[in-house]
Amino acid sequence: MSESFAIMEKRDEEQILAELQGVYLEKFVYSFKQGGQEIVGISWAGIKEIAYRIGEIETSIEKYEETDESYVFIVKATNKGVGSRLGVSNQPKNYANGKPDTFALQKALSKAQRNAIRGVIPEATIEQYLKTFMQQSRHVDAKPEPRKNVQATQNPKQEKQWDPDEQTVITTLEVNNLDPSAVMVYKYGGVMKVQPSPTFKAEEFEAYDKVLRLMKDKWVKEASVWEVVIQ
Repeated sequence: MSESFAIMEKRDEEQILAELQGVYLEKFVYSFKQGGQEIVGISWAGIKEIAYRIGEIETSIEKYEETDESYVFIVKATNKGVGSRLGVSNQPKNYANGKPDTFALQKALSKAQRNAIRGVIPEATIEQYLKTFMQQSRHVDAKPEPRKNVQATQNPKQEKQWDPDEQTVITTLEVNNLDPSAVMVYKYGGVMKVQPSPTFKAEEFEAYDKVLRLMKDKWVKEASVWEVVIQ
Protein backbone atom coordinates (compact mmCIF):
# COMPACT_ATOMS: atom_id res chain seq x y z
CA MET A 1 0.00 0.00 0.00
CA SER A 2 1.45 3.39 -1.05
CA GLU A 3 1.97 6.07 1.58
CA SER A 4 -0.50 8.46 -0.03
CA PHE A 5 -3.16 5.73 -0.26
CA ALA A 6 -2.54 4.81 3.38
CA ILE A 7 -3.09 8.45 4.38
CA MET A 8 -6.34 8.59 2.39
CA GLU A 9 -7.49 5.31 3.92
CA LYS A 10 -6.76 6.54 7.44
CA ARG A 11 -8.66 9.79 6.88
CA ASP A 12 -11.62 7.95 5.37
CA GLU A 13 -11.66 5.62 8.36
CA GLU A 14 -11.67 8.63 10.71
CA GLN A 15 -14.60 10.04 8.74
CA ILE A 16 -16.51 6.75 8.87
CA LEU A 17 -15.89 6.46 12.61
CA ALA A 18 -17.08 10.04 13.19
CA GLU A 19 -20.32 9.30 11.33
CA LEU A 20 -20.88 6.14 13.38
CA GLN A 21 -20.58 8.28 16.49
CA GLY A 22 -23.08 10.82 15.17
CA VAL A 23 -20.52 13.45 14.13
CA TYR A 24 -20.56 14.33 10.43
CA LEU A 25 -17.30 15.58 8.95
CA GLU A 26 -18.49 17.11 5.68
CA LYS A 27 -15.03 17.27 4.17
CA PHE A 28 -15.41 16.22 0.56
CA VAL A 29 -11.75 16.63 -0.43
CA TYR A 30 -8.48 15.53 1.16
CA SER A 31 -5.41 17.61 0.42
CA PHE A 32 -1.94 17.11 1.87
CA LYS A 33 1.71 17.51 0.97
CA GLN A 34 3.92 14.50 0.18
CA GLY A 35 7.38 14.60 -1.30
CA GLY A 36 7.00 18.27 -2.12
CA GLN A 37 3.80 17.64 -4.08
CA GLU A 38 0.19 18.32 -3.18
CA ILE A 39 -1.94 15.16 -3.13
CA VAL A 40 -5.67 15.74 -3.65
CA GLY A 41 -8.42 13.13 -3.53
CA ILE A 42 -12.14 12.59 -2.93
CA SER A 43 -13.13 11.50 0.58
CA TRP A 44 -15.90 9.04 1.53
CA ALA A 45 -18.16 12.01 2.25
CA GLY A 46 -17.26 13.40 -1.16
CA ILE A 47 -18.12 10.12 -2.89
CA LYS A 48 -21.52 10.08 -1.16
CA GLU A 49 -22.14 13.72 -2.06
CA ILE A 50 -21.44 13.04 -5.74
CA ALA A 51 -23.75 10.02 -5.58
CA TYR A 52 -26.50 12.17 -4.05
CA ARG A 53 -26.13 14.72 -6.81
CA ILE A 54 -26.01 12.18 -9.61
CA GLY A 55 -28.89 10.11 -8.25
CA GLU A 56 -29.97 6.72 -9.58
CA ILE A 57 -27.11 4.82 -7.93
CA GLU A 58 -28.14 1.62 -6.19
CA THR A 59 -26.11 -0.68 -3.96
CA SER A 60 -26.61 -4.20 -2.66
CA ILE A 61 -24.57 -6.53 -0.49
CA GLU A 62 -23.34 -9.40 -2.65
CA LYS A 63 -21.32 -11.27 -0.05
CA TYR A 64 -20.45 -11.13 3.64
CA GLU A 65 -17.83 -13.26 5.34
CA GLU A 66 -16.39 -13.27 8.84
CA THR A 67 -13.04 -14.85 9.64
CA ASP A 68 -11.14 -15.02 12.91
CA GLU A 69 -9.16 -11.95 11.88
CA SER A 70 -11.49 -9.77 9.79
CA TYR A 71 -14.84 -8.89 8.24
CA VAL A 72 -15.14 -9.09 4.46
CA PHE A 73 -17.85 -7.42 2.37
CA ILE A 74 -18.49 -7.38 -1.35
CA VAL A 75 -20.95 -4.66 -2.37
CA LYS A 76 -22.38 -4.14 -5.84
CA ALA A 77 -23.11 -0.60 -7.05
CA THR A 78 -25.13 0.14 -10.18
CA ASN A 79 -25.25 3.44 -12.04
CA LYS A 80 -27.82 3.21 -14.83
CA GLY A 81 -25.67 5.29 -17.14
CA VAL A 82 -22.43 3.42 -16.44
CA GLY A 83 -23.16 -0.14 -15.39
CA SER A 84 -22.26 -2.12 -12.28
CA ARG A 85 -19.07 -2.52 -10.27
CA LEU A 86 -18.09 -4.51 -7.20
CA GLY A 87 -16.46 -2.97 -4.15
CA VAL A 88 -14.52 -5.14 -1.69
CA SER A 89 -13.34 -4.47 1.84
CA ASN A 90 -11.39 -6.59 4.31
CA GLN A 91 -11.43 -4.93 7.72
CA PRO A 92 -9.31 -6.32 10.58
CA LYS A 93 -11.19 -6.98 13.81
CA ASN A 94 -8.29 -5.68 15.87
CA TYR A 95 -6.15 -2.57 15.81
CA ALA A 96 -2.41 -2.86 15.13
CA ASN A 97 -1.82 -2.96 18.90
CA GLY A 98 -4.03 -6.03 19.21
CA LYS A 99 -6.99 -4.30 20.86
CA PRO A 100 -10.45 -5.15 19.45
CA ASP A 101 -11.98 -2.60 17.08
CA THR A 102 -15.65 -2.44 18.11
CA PHE A 103 -16.47 -0.54 14.91
CA ALA A 104 -14.81 -3.02 12.53
CA LEU A 105 -18.06 -4.43 11.10
CA GLN A 106 -19.49 -1.02 10.25
CA LYS A 107 -16.16 0.17 8.83
CA ALA A 108 -16.02 -2.89 6.59
CA LEU A 109 -19.47 -2.20 5.15
CA SER A 110 -18.81 1.53 4.64
CA LYS A 111 -15.51 0.88 2.85
CA ALA A 112 -17.07 -1.68 0.54
CA GLN A 113 -19.88 0.78 -0.27
CA ARG A 114 -17.31 3.50 -0.90
CA ASN A 115 -15.27 1.33 -3.24
CA ALA A 116 -18.33 0.15 -5.16
CA ILE A 117 -19.91 3.59 -5.58
CA ARG A 118 -16.55 5.11 -6.56
CA GLY A 119 -16.30 2.50 -9.31
CA VAL A 120 -19.52 3.61 -11.05
CA ILE A 121 -18.71 7.33 -11.06
CA PRO A 122 -16.88 8.28 -14.29
CA GLU A 123 -13.41 9.78 -13.87
CA ALA A 124 -14.49 12.93 -15.72
CA THR A 125 -17.28 13.40 -13.17
CA ILE A 126 -14.85 12.88 -10.29
CA GLU A 127 -12.53 15.53 -11.75
CA GLN A 128 -15.41 17.95 -12.23
CA TYR A 129 -16.65 17.63 -8.66
CA LEU A 130 -13.10 17.64 -7.31
CA LYS A 131 -12.68 21.14 -8.73
CA THR A 132 -16.11 22.17 -7.42
CA PHE A 133 -15.41 20.89 -3.92
CA MET A 134 -11.99 22.56 -3.86
CA GLN A 135 -13.60 25.88 -4.78
CA GLN A 136 -16.31 25.45 -2.17
CA SER A 137 -13.71 24.66 0.48
CA ARG A 138 -12.15 28.05 -0.22
CA HIS A 139 -15.51 29.85 -0.09
CA VAL A 140 -17.36 28.77 3.02
CA ASP A 141 -20.44 30.74 2.02
CA ALA A 142 -20.93 28.74 -1.17
CA LYS A 143 -24.35 27.09 -1.21
CA PRO A 144 -24.41 23.35 -2.00
CA GLU A 145 -26.56 22.05 -4.83
CA PRO A 146 -29.85 20.32 -3.96
CA ARG A 147 -29.28 16.63 -3.30
CA LYS A 148 -30.89 13.80 -5.18
CA ASN A 149 -31.59 10.46 -3.61
CA VAL A 150 -29.21 7.54 -3.94
CA GLN A 151 -30.96 4.22 -3.55
CA ALA A 152 -29.79 1.07 -1.82
CA THR A 153 -31.56 -2.28 -2.06
CA GLN A 154 -31.10 -5.39 0.03
CA ASN A 155 -33.01 -7.41 -2.56
CA PRO A 156 -34.41 -6.67 -6.04
CA LYS A 157 -37.98 -6.49 -4.76
CA GLN A 158 -37.38 -3.90 -2.04
CA GLU A 159 -36.12 -0.40 -2.76
CA LYS A 160 -35.68 2.39 -0.22
CA GLN A 161 -33.77 5.60 0.33
CA TRP A 162 -30.17 4.88 1.19
CA ASP A 163 -29.06 5.72 4.71
CA PRO A 164 -25.74 4.42 6.09
CA ASP A 165 -27.03 4.13 9.69
CA GLU A 166 -30.11 2.20 8.61
CA GLN A 167 -27.92 -0.01 6.45
CA THR A 168 -25.69 -0.74 9.46
CA VAL A 169 -28.65 -1.97 11.53
CA ILE A 170 -29.97 -4.09 8.66
CA THR A 171 -26.56 -5.60 7.98
CA THR A 172 -25.98 -6.40 11.65
CA LEU A 173 -29.28 -8.29 11.77
CA GLU A 174 -28.49 -10.17 8.57
CA VAL A 175 -25.02 -11.29 9.60
CA ASN A 176 -26.54 -12.65 12.81
CA ASN A 177 -29.07 -14.67 10.78
CA LEU A 178 -32.02 -12.47 11.72
CA ASP A 179 -34.58 -11.32 9.16
CA PRO A 180 -34.56 -7.49 8.88
CA SER A 181 -37.99 -7.58 7.21
CA ALA A 182 -39.46 -8.70 10.55
CA VAL A 183 -38.81 -5.21 11.90
CA MET A 184 -39.16 -1.63 10.65
CA VAL A 185 -35.87 0.27 10.70
CA TYR A 186 -36.00 4.06 10.43
CA LYS A 187 -34.36 7.22 11.73
CA TYR A 188 -36.28 9.70 13.84
CA GLY A 189 -34.79 12.73 15.57
CA GLY A 190 -31.27 11.51 14.86
CA VAL A 191 -31.92 8.15 16.57
CA MET A 192 -32.31 4.82 14.78
CA LYS A 193 -35.58 3.11 15.66
CA VAL A 194 -36.15 -0.62 15.26
CA GLN A 195 -39.81 -1.50 15.64
CA PRO A 196 -41.30 -5.00 15.43
CA SER A 197 -43.58 -5.39 12.42
CA PRO A 198 -47.16 -6.66 12.78
CA THR A 199 -45.93 -10.14 11.81
CA PHE A 200 -43.08 -10.17 14.36
CA LYS A 201 -43.13 -13.36 16.44
CA ALA A 202 -42.97 -12.88 20.20
CA GLU A 203 -40.65 -15.87 20.61
CA GLU A 204 -38.04 -14.09 18.45
CA PHE A 205 -37.82 -11.07 20.73
CA GLU A 206 -34.92 -12.39 22.80
CA ALA A 207 -32.78 -13.14 19.72
CA TYR A 208 -33.32 -9.66 18.24
CA ASP A 209 -32.86 -7.99 21.60
CA LYS A 210 -29.53 -9.78 22.16
CA VAL A 211 -28.12 -8.65 18.81
CA LEU A 212 -29.40 -5.08 19.06
CA ARG A 213 -27.93 -4.73 22.54
CA LEU A 214 -24.53 -5.25 20.95
CA MET A 215 -25.23 -1.97 19.15
CA LYS A 216 -25.87 -0.14 22.44
CA ASP A 217 -29.65 -0.22 22.10
CA LYS A 218 -32.41 0.12 24.65
CA TRP A 219 -35.91 -1.33 24.53
CA VAL A 220 -38.52 1.39 25.14
CA LYS A 221 -41.38 -0.69 26.47
CA GLU A 222 -44.05 2.00 26.39
CA ALA A 223 -43.35 2.66 22.70
CA SER A 224 -42.61 -0.99 21.79
CA VAL A 225 -39.46 -0.01 19.94
CA TRP A 226 -35.68 -0.41 20.20
CA GLU A 227 -33.62 2.77 20.07
CA VAL A 228 -30.18 2.11 18.62
CA VAL A 229 -27.02 4.15 19.02
CA ILE A 230 -24.81 3.35 16.02
CA GLN A 231 -21.42 2.24 17.35
